[in-house]
Amino acid sequence: MKRAITIAVVAMLLFSSLVILVNTEKILGTGKSSEISKINKFVITTYKITFSETGLPTNTTWYVNLSTNQFFSLTGSSITINEPNGTYNFTIATVNKLYAPSPSQGSFNVNGSNLNIAILFKPVLYTVTFSETGLPSGTNWSVTFGNITKSSNTNYIKFVVSNGSYQFVVASISGFIAKPSSGIISINGNNYTQAITFVPQGIYSVTFKESGLPSGTAWYINLSNGQSLSVTGASVTIGLSNGTYNFSIASGDKKYAPFPSSGTFTVNGAPLTISIIFKLVTYTVTFTESGLPTGTTWYVNLSNGQTYSGTGTTITFNEPNGSYTYTIATVNKIYAPSPYSGAFTINGANVNVPITFTLVTY
Repeated sequence: MKRAITIAVVAMLLFSSLVILVNTEKILGTGKSSEISKINKFVITTYKITFSETGLPTNTTWYVNLSTNQFFSLTGSSITINEPNGTYNFTIATVNKLYAPSPSQGSFNVNGSNLNIAILFKPVLYTVTFSETGLPSGTNWSVTFGNITKSSNTNYIKFVVSNGSYQFVVASISGFIAKPSSGIISINGNNYTQAITFVPQGIYSVTFKESGLPSGTAWYINLSNGQSLSVTGASVTIGLSNGTYNFSIASGDKKYAPFPSSGTFTVNGAPLTISIIFKLVTYTVTFTESGLPTGTTWYVNLSNGQTYSGTGTTITFNEPNGSYTYTIATVNKIYAPSPYSGAFTINGANVNVPITFTLVTY
C-alpha cells in the first residue's frame, strides 16, 4: 500500500513539472534558453545637454568636444546631446578665428536633470596705436582709421579693431606736415604701432640709416649746425631747413667703423636719406717663416677655428681686436716649427709673428 502511494506522488510531481515546462515554452515562444536572456535588459537613463551659442555670424561652423571623446560640429545656434549622470569636461572652438568663445572650456555635472550651457563668441580685437612726435605739447591732432575718427592732445591715439586691412588718414595741421599723412595698416593677430612725425613746413626730413652694427649698439651723428644725436636704433629722422650741412659719424663699439665717417649733404626742398655702413675694424696679422724649402706648404691654425695656409715665406690675414692662440704645422714632417704654438693680441695695430722651421734630427 505504501509503495503504491509513493509511486502516485512521484507521478504527480513529474506531471506538474511537465505542465510548468510546457507553459513556460508557450510563454517564451520557442522554449530555447537563449531567449530567456532577452528579458534581462538594463535601461540607462540619459538627460538632455544643450549648448547654445550667441555672437557668431549665421551659418558659421563651431565645435563642441567632450572628454568622452565625443566631437560635435554644427552651423546652427544650438546642439542637444544626451548623456547619463556624471561629470564631463568640454572645449569650444570655431573655424572663424575672428571670434573667440567664452568660456572656451569648462565642465558640467549631469545629476538627474537636463542642462543648458550658454557660449558667447566675441570678436578678437587688437590695439592700433598712432604715436605722434613733432607737435608742440598740448596740440590737438586727429586720425581717421577705417571709418572712425579720433582726436587727442597727447602723443597717442588708439583704436581697437579685429584682423583686417584698414586705411588711415592724418588730419592736416596748419604749419606742419604729417609724415606719413596716410597709408594702409594690416592687422594679423598682433597689436600695431604707427609712428607719425609732424615736420614744420619749410622744414624737411633728413633720415640717417645705418647697417652693420649689432642690434642696440649706440652710434652718433654730429652736424655742423651744432646738433648732436645719440642713436640705438637702425635709423633716426630730424627736420632741417634748406641749406648745406657737414656731418660726422661715430660708433660706441670701436670694433666697428662707419663708412662714410663724415661728409656733406644739401637740403633743397625735399626729404633726404643718408645711408651709413658700419664695418668690422680688422688689422693685418703676418706670420713670417724661415727654414722651409722653397714652395713648401705650411699652416697657421687659430683658436677661433680659422686656418690659413701658404707656400711662400709669409701668411697674412685680417682679424679684429682680441687675443688669439695659434698652432703651426707643415706638410713636410722632417721640419719642425718653433714656436709650435703661441698667442698674440691685436689691440688697434698690425701684428707680426716670426716662425722658424728647423730640420728634425735624431
